[in-house]
Amino acid sequence: MAATGKSAKGSSKSGTGAAGFTAEERAAMKERAKEMKAAKGAKKGDGTADVLEKIAAMADPDRVLAERL
Repeated sequence: MAATGKSAKGSSKSGTGAAGFTAEERAAMKERAKEMKAAKGAKKGDGTADVLEKIAAMADPDRVLAERL
């Protein structure tokens, strides 16, 4: 087989960062890590207050739908 001169390591898409994640994906990972740390140190609870807080922070169309659920 002939070498093509391309390396598998240097195949990240432009604008996605070194790990290949978008800014939105990185923000979601950070948010999830925060949630995991908070849950680890929190007392037992059903998390209703956290869910209601997240729903309140949503944009109107999403918030209306979430409130119905």
